[in-house]
Amino acid sequence: MEEKIARICWNDNNWKKPSGEYGKSQNEGLFEAENGFGFEEWLFDFDTLVDGYKYAFLQPVNTTNHAHAGRRYAIHLYVYDKFRSENISIAKIASVECLTEKEAKSVYDKLHQNSVLDTMVRDVENVGGNKSLLTTLPPINCFNVRFKPQDVKFLSTADFHSFHELTRYNLYENKHYLKQLYVGFNSEDQLLDDVTEIMNADVSNTEKETLMKARIGQGKYRKNVIDVWGSEVCAVTLNSIREVLVASHIKAWKDCTDSTERLDGANGILLEATLDKLFDVHLMTLFHKKKSEFEIRFSPSVMSELPKYYKDLAGFSISIDRMSNDEAARFSRYMEHHNALFKSKCEE
Repeated sequence: MEEKIARICWNDNNWKKPSGEYGKSQNEGLFEAENGFGFEEWLFDFDTLVDGYKYAFLQPVNTTNHAHAGRRYAIHLYVYDKFRSENISIAKIASVECLTEKEAKSVYDKLHQNSVLDTMVRDVENVGGNKSLLTTLPPINCFNVRFKPQDVKFLSTADFHSFHELTRYNLYENKHYLKQLYVGFNSEDQLLDDVTEIMNADVSNTEKETLMKARIGQGKYRKNVIDVWGSEVCAVTLNSIREVLVASHIKAWKDCTDSTERLDGANGILLEATLDKLFDVHLMTLFHKKKSEFEIRFSPSVMSELPKYYKDLAGFSISIDRMSNDEAARFSRYMEHHNALFKSKCEE
């Protein structure tokens, strides 16, 4: 069974009923901030079982396309303690079944008949929350998991588990159960571990790509690229605003044969965000011109739509004369790979 990690909202009543705003996030856009409660706050109220199961809600399972429906996971739960600025382990549930919309509707009707929903409405009313949501939201947005109480193992605060930059809204692969993860990338393994977490995150491929570049851009790979190029500026425009520069892979991460290629500074180039995107999808490339010079080229399919200041770059050259002979040779090999994909894209 797959092991997952899920964050739940803060609660001072042992997750048996809502406890109010104290301790909860006030960040704009979060459900608990806008509505004064979270559906996870009844997670361990075992007085409301149906056929021996606790029907509950986990925000990380709540995806728009119900991607987890019908799946079963072992889930390690943690909560963010904003008073101590720490993530705290709460419990591990050995077997959690993710509900389908039909199953959620069925149990919603049963809990309504048993007056459990009426009690939940009063619980929310007592803490000043938005009680109308319990009767207006689709059932799957109120109950999306079920498990048996005997499958729950509660953990003490001594079982502290630091999850590196995990967010409440993602269901992560738990590769680091009861193991500390520290901020920063001081080893290749830490970088690869973080990338693995991103790939297992329950987000779209576009979001994964964005997260991947953010993690890589702040870590060892970016440093390697800067070291090879000798400066932290866009190789094409010489823009030095750090916040808009991306350490772009020449040979894509997924195409690299090993971590040596993935972290090779010669397999990278610093580009402004827009150029990075064009380069990443092979609508822009650099062709070897002479000695240490490479010519900037854009795909004919985008030339007419490019802003003038980008169009004017076409045909200009950039120099790699700061690279060592070995770095320049590796850079050239990576660019040959990129050029081939660029040509293929142009022929489509």
